Amino acid sequence: MRVDFHLHYVVTNESFVPERLRLMDEADVRWSVLHPLPHLHFMDGTCGDNEEVLQVVRAYPDRFVGSIYVDPRQPDWKETLDRYAGEGFRCVKMWPPVGFYPDEPQFAPIYEYIQELVLPVLFHVGLTGIGREYDSKYADPIRIEPLLRRYPRITFLLAHWGGLGTFQMSWALMKANDNVFLDSSARVWSWPGEGLYRLYATVTPVDFRRLVWGTDNLETPAAGIRCDRELLRQIGKEEFADAYFGETARRVLRLP
Repeated sequence: MRVDFHLHYVVTNESFVPERLRLMDEADVRWSVLHPLPHLHFMDGTCGDNEEVLQVVRAYPDRFVGSIYVDPRQPDWKETLDRYAGEGFRCVKMWPPVGFYPDEPQFAPIYEYIQELVLPVLFHVGLTGIGREYDSKYADPIRIEPLLRRYPRITFLLAHWGGLGTFQMSWALMKANDNVFLDSSARVWSWPGEGLYRLYATVTPVDFRRLVWGTDNLETPAAGIRCDRELLRQIGKEEFADAYFGETARRVLRLP
């Protein structure tokens, strides 16, 4: 079963949902995970928030999985988690470049509650490159490291192969912590490529059983699968294709 773990609902594109369903069918993708963002401008459009994602999930409950966008600085974070976890959303999305470090002590209650809810958390890490008001300094994966040990029952996912400019640190965190997974989305700019992969893997080999595939709206599912299958072949990891393209995501999200 194939799962696109990293997708955003572009609400300003009226044809987004039917077009995405067509692309999913074309590539035999069973589920796509929709991660809300705070009306971020992305791909010549605007990303939907939690409520807008909920409308899509309700309309297509057998094709789209909801993720809960949470800004831990907001006082209503618990109400947000309860509201959308109650609607069946299966993941939490955090986007630190809006202006917070993930390991700030005052955020401990939110992680404790996420751990109780048994929800995985996807973080943007690495260079952001979107919007003048956002700052990549908050997306350094080392700021997630303390959380990995404090909350061992949370599955932490680091987006974009560990982040443009921060691959090796993210890979090292994955090697040292069983609850770290990587999402390979945005291959067009973040996949390290065969040469760089082999260089980094000599020091911090990637556990392909903890890698999930995603498109991040930057390529069609069919193109992403085609290119990634070739890259898996080049680096001798074809045996992990089923896990990479969906089975690991299904397990992390507890999908049927």
